[in-house]
Amino acid sequence: MVEKGYNYAVPGGQRVLIILDFEDKELVKAWIGEGELNKLCKSTLCVDAPHGGLHVYITADDIPEYKFNPVFIKDGKGIADLQSFNSYVVGPRSCINHRYCNADKCPWKGQDYTTCYIPN
Repeated sequence: MVEKGYNYAVPGGQRVLIILDFEDKELVKAWIGEGELNKLCKSTLCVDAPHGGLHVYITADDIPEYKFNPVFIKDGKGIADLQSFNSYVVGPRSCINHRYCNADKCPWKGQDYTTCYIPN
């Protein structure tokens, strides 16, 4: 379906899955170090998001009953959400055309330009 231009969602909280949804991959690198981020992404699925974010897929024995938005705060600003039950992220290899994008931080907002969620 993705090959035909369809996107899909990955729900959190299903079968021990939670997703850390970071708004800014560069901020994560600065926070934990590029080496630690690379080590993390070798041990689990990490996906680059079109607006510079990062999705980190993690399994856990205890799953929160709801998402945490935000789960991490830096300088008074939310930098990551924890997607759990009743929440989701857009799935790997899904793509968005920024012509329809309404995100304030989108550098291609309103332009006929497509980017995708790319696994590391």
